[in-house]
Amino acid sequence: MKKLSIILLIALCFSLCGCPAEEPAPTIRERLEVHIDAGKIEPGMTVKDVFVEVTIDNQPVPCRVQLTGFVWDGYWEMAADEPVPDEPFAIRVDIFYSLPKGYGMEDADITMDSDGGNYDGTGSVGNDEDGNIEVWSRAFYGKEPFPPETESQPSQPDHTHTWVEQPGPSIIDCSLDRTKTYKCSCGETKTETIPAPGHDLKDWVVTPATCTKDGQKTTSCKRCNAGFTVDIPATGHIWSAWIKETGLVHKRTCSECGAEETANHNIPAGSVTCTDCGADIIN
Repeated sequence: MKKLSIILLIALCFSLCGCPAEEPAPTIRERLEVHIDAGKIEPGMTVKDVFVEVTIDNQPVPCRVQLTGFVWDGYWEMAADEPVPDEPFAIRVDIFYSLPKGYGMEDADITMDSDGGNYDGTGSVGNDEDGNIEVWSRAFYGKEPFPPETESQPSQPDHTHTWVEQPGPSIIDCSLDRTKTYKCSCGETKTETIPAPGHDLKDWVVTPATCTKDGQKTTSCKRCNAGFTVDIPATGHIWSAWIKETGLVHKRTCSECGAEETANHNIPAGSVTCTDCGADIIN
């Protein structure tokens, strides 16, 4: 019994002295299973047509896609509505998605299924425009972005583009910017924006308004044949002064259309003179 009391006393002393308890061993983080499923990319598709799905540990996560076009002598970042050009071409697909907080690329095992694409397995951690941590993974589609460099096959010689304008829409809207597309025999294309020229209007054809009826003026554009109509409000009558017509009424006449209007004399109480036409009315 005395031995048990001594053990309890020692335990109580440790408790009162505030001796720190032994910290638990750190938890070993499990690796993330990142899977990317990307569909085939073909000429004419835009970034919104590209199928990409990212899952982390079998759970879908939001992602966004950026396309970059490659040819043998350069590359360009493709706009959201820019179609993939005809071959020869190579498209780099950058796929952005966020890893859980505390994880980096070294903690992720990435696999990718791509229908007709070549995933090169590279990736990087960075920040998006809002400061969020994001990871990008890259895939190539189409032909190789650069010609092979071997002893048996020298580098491609410098190439001077010969640009040929491609057919565009025959209908032109003078109020909208237009895009002309040019293509070289090597397959490269370029987007040239033509600012809207504005309408070149023909002379107005006018149907005059009358005192009681609206008029119109119409015209059209010499270039695109767009039509324009402007209403002209009715002018309203321009009346003459009132003149005595009979013993009980007076009248006035419109100087524009000749219309006449009659009304009873306006005679105040206790008076015999019309305040509108000045006629004296004596019963």
